[in-house]
Amino acid sequence: MKWGADWQDKLNRFDPVISLNWSHAYWFYSYTNVIFARSFLESRGYETQTAWDEGMDSYVLVTDYDFEKGLS
Repeated sequence: MKWGADWQDKLNRFDPVISLNWSHAYWFYSYTNVIFARSFLESRGYETQTAWDEGMDSYVLVTDYDFEKGLS
């Protein structure tokens, strides 16, 4: 999902609060899946940030990786 300024009003639902400077967000119900996704992305040079989303009752990982475009 696209990430950015549109989320400004909802930042208080994330713990810890995450930056709006990322382009995409991905939600995971399992922290194990967060670890796999973060490891995959970071091994390919993509930085990530992870937080708990109280609104979705799940983890959110934000990054500049666009799943629809694939790896560059």
